[in-house]
Amino acid sequence: MQRMRKPDITADQLALLRLNLTPGLGRATLIKLLGYYPSPAAIVEHPRTHWQQQAKISAPRFETLLPADDPMVLRAATYIQQNEIRLLSLTDPAYPHELRQISDPPALLYIRGEFSTRPCIAIVGSRRATRDGKRMAKELGAGLVRAGFCVVSGLASGIDGAAHEGALSVSRPDSAADADSTDGNVAMGVLGGGIDVVYPRSNAYLYEAISTCGTLISEYPPGCEPMAHHFPGRNRIISALSLGVVVVEAAARSGSLITADFALEHGRDVFAVPGSVYSPASGGTLQLLKDGATMVTCVQDVLDAYARYPHSSGVALPSSATSMPEQRSLFAPSAVASEGVSEQNKRISATAIVLDALLDSLNSAEKKVYTLLGSDPLHLDEIAGESGLTPMDVSSIVLHLELHGCITALPGGRYIRT
Repeated sequence: MQRMRKPDITADQLALLRLNLTPGLGRATLIKLLGYYPSPAAIVEHPRTHWQQQAKISAPRFETLLPADDPMVLRAATYIQQNEIRLLSLTDPAYPHELRQISDPPALLYIRGEFSTRPCIAIVGSRRATRDGKRMAKELGAGLVRAGFCVVSGLASGIDGAAHEGALSVSRPDSAADADSTDGNVAMGVLGGGIDVVYPRSNAYLYEAISTCGTLISEYPPGCEPMAHHFPGRNRIISALSLGVVVVEAAARSGSLITADFALEHGRDVFAVPGSVYSPASGGTLQLLKDGATMVTCVQDVLDAYARYPHSSGVALPSSATSMPEQRSLFAPSAVASEGVSEQNKRISATAIVLDALLDSLNSAEKKVYTLLGSDPLHLDEIAGESGLTPMDVSSIVLHLELHGCITALPGGRYIRT
């Protein structure tokens, strides 16, 4: 068998790939390591004993860090080199400010293309969209691009794909003034798998189009297949990067409502397109409108909301609006169902024995929190309320349990058992 040629990448890039591809080394541990050591390369230069003694990383869930010549590392390194993929860690100065400000930022981003200087608006909705829903998403996508916005979505089938189709259909801004004030990056796709994984395959043409005139983003390493529990994490990135989120179609228990939930948590605006009260595809959007979302029946409704927004890119928007929308009602978390996060993917079955030993070492408060958690996500405040512990105590306990591999943190401050 021919030995794979070592790609020409930096020591920090190689270190980040090794850390990100090592099974059992999660986001919380990686963020802690990045915060302690001066560079990713410095992390891998030290043994786990140094991590435990100096960086206070207790009982890592993995036995050995993947070596630099591991086939998975070499394949990923070759891909990012050949496709000019950028790796940005949380401590990198170029890491997006919008993501750095949320409570659960990605530890690492894989980016294909350059970030747009245009202000961003997310358009999301049902995968099983109606004909009218797709038409609306396309019109919104095209209209927002003409007004100088970049359209963000999840590259899923249905509404997401239609929104990106509309955005990409606009070859240039309507006026010379717009062309001078904005770049040509009109679409941003956030992936639920590796940066090299096209999902669904039917949207391969959109993936290729956005890779040439937009931005593709993932927090998962090359080769990582989309998992159900990845999509809520993808949704939090979509929300954080956008000024507002427009939900075109969503059933009463749609995953798109998670993006709206994150938008409120992140201080973003929520818009919803009304639909027939008899259509199952409109149950979620109608509930959003009841809860205070801004109604959208055409692109002008979105533009009016930002007519006086101080865009750094200098986009000239219509001046018909007099104020920003006020819509900060809290949607009940219990009404928002995730896209399959009830069953967390287990990476290594061999950790079960180690986990049993760790559970035996927990104190009474830690066992109480662990017992409360199951396959249904619980928010930190819910854990505190049901356990009788203070939020500060629970925050410390869940971090301890996560670092030990007993539980898994989900976006939005929610936790499930590993």
